[in-house]
Amino acid sequence: GVEGVAAVIEQLEGAWIPASAWEAYVLPARVADYRPAMLDELTAAGEVLWAGAGSLGGDDGWISLHLAETAELTLAPPAAAPLDPLESELIAVLGGGGAFFFRQLAEATGSDDDRALADALWRLVWAGLVTNDTFAPVRGMLTGGGAHKTASPTPRARLRAGSLSRRSLAASMQAGRTAAARANPPRAAGRWSVLPLASTSATPRAHALGETLLERYGVVTRGSVVAEGHLGGFALAYRTLSGFEDSGRVRRGYFIDGQGGAQFATGAAVDRLRAAPKGEAVALAATDPANPFGAALDWPEPVAEGGHRPARKAGAFVAIVDGEALLYLERGGRTALVFTDDVEALTIATNALAAALSRGRSERLRVETVNGANVFGSVLDRPLRDAGFRETPRGLRFDARG
Repeated sequence: GVEGVAAVIEQLEGAWIPASAWEAYVLPARVADYRPAMLDELTAAGEVLWAGAGSLGGDDGWISLHLAETAELTLAPPAAAPLDPLESELIAVLGGGGAFFFRQLAEATGSDDDRALADALWRLVWAGLVTNDTFAPVRGMLTGGGAHKTASPTPRARLRAGSLSRRSLAASMQAGRTAAARANPPRAAGRWSVLPLASTSATPRAHALGETLLERYGVVTRGSVVAEGHLGGFALAYRTLSGFEDSGRVRRGYFIDGQGGAQFATGAAVDRLRAAPKGEAVALAATDPANPFGAALDWPEPVAEGGHRPARKAGAFVAIVDGEALLYLERGGRTALVFTDDVEALTIATNALAAALSRGRSERLRVETVNGANVFGSVLDRPLRDAGFRETPRGLRFDARG
C-alpha cells in the first residue's frame, strides 16, 4: 500500500536510480501491490518529491526520491551550469513560488513552441532545479525508450465526440480549455515547481547521510558509499559513522569477508546476517542499491572469458541465488554472462529473472550470446527455455506481454 511505498522511499531516499527502473523493477520488487497511483498520491500530497541528476541516453535519466520533510538534507546540490534564455525565463517564473501547469508556463514565458519548452523544462530537471507534483511526466518521457524498455500502459479510453447528444453544449463551452489540455506533451503533465534548496549545514547533512546509509544497506562499506558518489565520499561517511559508534548506535567490525575493518552495522543487521535463510533467489536491476556486486562486493569471474565485463550499468540485470551472483544480463539482453556452470542453479536464477521481467512488463528481450558464445547449446540454453524464453532464429526471446 501507500504506506509501504513511503517506507521504501525512506530507505532509498537520495539514491540515484534510472527513471526507467523505479516503477518497473525497484518499487515493485519491494512493494507487493505497487501501482503508479500510490507514488502519485504521495507526490500530490506533498509527502514525497523527486529530483533529476543527469540524463541518460534513450530518453532516460537518473532520478532520486525524497521524503519532503527531510529533502533539504538528502537532495544533492544542483549542477552549476549556465542557463539559456528560455531556461532562465522558466526559473524566473517558477522561482516566484507556487506550481504551474505547462500551459501557464507557456503563457508566462511567451513560448509558442511546446517541444522547445518541454525540452527546457527537462534540462532544468536533469540539472536538479525543477520537479513536478506527479511522476506522470517521468512516465511520459519514458514512452520514447529508456535503459529498461517496458511496454507502454494501455491508454485511457475516451468517449467519441458527439456520442452523447446532451453533452454538445458543455463540450463547446469547454472547447478552448480542453483543447489546450489535450495538446500538452505527456512529458510535461502535472504542475511544475522549483526544488527546495539543499541544506548547506554540513553536520545535519552528514548525520542524515549516515542514517540513510545504515537504513539502506544494513552493513555500510567503503564500496557502497563510493558507488553512490556522495559529496565528501567515504571519508565523510566514515567520520559520521565513527561518531555513531562512539555513542553506541552502531558497531564497527569485519562483517563482510574481504572488505576490511571499516564496516559499520547496527546490531539488528548483524543478527539478520547470521540468520540469513538459504535458497533465496532475486533478480534486480544492476543499479538497484540492493545489488551489492560492483559496490560492496567484487563481481565474480565469468565461467568463460567472453570479452565483456559486468558493471552497474543502467538497463542491466543481475540474478542472485543464495547471495551469489550467477547471471548478468547486459542492457537490451543480447549479451549474458554466467558465473557458474551449475544448470540447476542457473534455472533458479533464470526463473527469478523471468519473474522480474514479467513484473516490470518488459518489452521483448532476446538473449543471443552467453559468455561470448552463441546462446544455443550454451549452459544457459535449457534454463532460459524452462523460464519461458522462446526460440527465435537469432536467440531466445522473452516477452512479458505473452
